[in-house]
Amino acid sequence: MSDSEKNIHFSWQNPFLRESIYPFRKKKLLEFILTFEEIDKLREARAKGELDLAIVKKMQDMQSLLRDEHHRLTDELHRAITARMAKDKWLA
Repeated sequence: MSDSEKNIHFSWQNPFLRESIYPFRKKKLLEFILTFEEIDKLREARAKGELDLAIVKKMQDMQSLLRDEHHRLTDELHRAITARMAKDKWLA
């Protein structure tokens, strides 16, 4: 058993499987992190009383952009899943 095989404990840690089975993992993880970072920053701003209209406007603009990006990535994910199911005899 090679050193790289010893370090693989989960299927998503295998580079080949990660790219073939979990192609959107990084994008979804980034989306998750950004969402919770926004929540944390908003909570901190409210606690400090630093929430002004400019910040609220910027957050609303970012929310709109993130929502659009989420819809785009979700559509891309569904197209990839559909294509994968059409090609893979085990998923058909």
